[in-house]
Amino acid sequence: MTTITESNITQTLDLSSFDLSLPPSVVEYPTRSAFPSIGKADRLYHAMDEGMPYRWSSSANAYATLISVIDGGGF
Repeated sequence: MTTITESNITQTLDLSSFDLSLPPSVVEYPTRSAFPSIGKADRLYHAMDEGMPYRWSSSANAYATLISVIDGGGF
């Protein structure tokens, strides 16, 4: 039988292969028209009236939806 105590435990964890970046901030606005004219890439924008999340696209200089809208038609 082996007794494990705090004094005889050594553990090393290599975190170099993990993505430790923080998730983006989520900011809520009552409507999409209330979003700032220029967004920030590290944020998710939520239009509360639509219930839709958006992200800022620097290349398009506009907000882009994160979820495609399904119209209920054929696929």
